[in-house]
Amino acid sequence: MGQPKQLLKFRGTSLLRRAIETAVAVPTDQVIVVLGHAADQLIPECEATGATVVLNDQWREGVSTSLRGGLAAVASEARGVFIYPADMPLVTPEALRTLAHRQQVSGRSAAMTEAGGVRGVPVFITRSLFPSLMIQEGDVGGAQYLRAHPEAVEAVHFDDADIIRDVDRPEDYARLLELDPDAELA
Repeated sequence: MGQPKQLLKFRGTSLLRRAIETAVAVPTDQVIVVLGHAADQLIPECEATGATVVLNDQWREGVSTSLRGGLAAVASEARGVFIYPADMPLVTPEALRTLAHRQQVSGRSAAMTEAGGVRGVPVFITRSLFPSLMIQEGDVGGAQYLRAHPEAVEAVHFDDADIIRDVDRPEDYARLLELDPDAELA
């Protein structure tokens, strides 16, 4: 991307700030942001948000290190957490609330987004899954673990596949900006 993708702008704000604001709007008691590569450039986006920043200096070892760092920072009284990356700018507070509600109603350990025929993040996981996720290694995140344990997961279908739209390549960003008439490519 030529820069950390979390700093790309969409609808007037960075993808990182947008992800934080989405979590705050749920509302949640705690927002944890795990930063690895280019953390020094990303920290200013977290300032004044109230988010807890966790620095992951092991980010080269894979996403599991970020997952472990984030889970380790969760307040002891939290019943669970939402997990989603900042490069998914169309995740909404309503979608997150739906995940938490569906998990609670189902009694399962997690609620996982299903959209466009794909299951993945965002997810809501309860504290009961923390030990299993804390032992993940390499470039393996929570979604892979949850897919392997369907009995623990409430799949929550969303009709709008945009909820899982992520920004991995310049062409993804260009398509995203088509939704923002005031946008200019960075």
